[in-house]
Amino acid sequence: MARYADHSLVRDDVTVHRSPQQATAVRFACVVAGPVLLVAYALVPIGSAGMRVAALAAAAALPIVYAVRLRHAGVSVADGMVHVVNVTRTVDVPVGDVDRFTVGPGRFFPRIGTLRLRDGSAIHIWAIQSTLNQHVRADDRGAHDVVDELNAAIGVGGREAA
Repeated sequence: MARYADHSLVRDDVTVHRSPQQATAVRFACVVAGPVLLVAYALVPIGSAGMRVAALAAAAALPIVYAVRLRHAGVSVADGMVHVVNVTRTVDVPVGDVDRFTVGPGRFFPRIGTLRLRDGSAIHIWAIQSTLNQHVRADDRGAHDVVDELNAAIGVGGREAA
């Protein structure tokens, strides 16, 4: 069995759904670009010594945060449960309580995956997002394709509208 960082058990044969473009962008930002930029700032003699030390600490923390939490973000469907791992929390929902998965606006993101429950509530899914600007690339269906797969996995038909 594989383990998520929060110690919830998920079998190795369970598919974790997430937007591939967003997963790549997060991996690059946390493991490469973020630490490099922060170390560069810490080495340049601008700002206070405290700020430069904080930049070094953040540069060391970003890959750790990625390894511990962000690389596990996603959605899996197994044994009658939908398992959602977001940045700050993990939610398990029985498939019977799920209405469908959709893509729509979130608090900060223009196109984010959402788990719609039969009681009318919703859970945003951080790992399912279209990373391209929706005004420039309206045809980007990255998040929609992942949502379509999840709807098929829970037995909900129909293609998710843009």
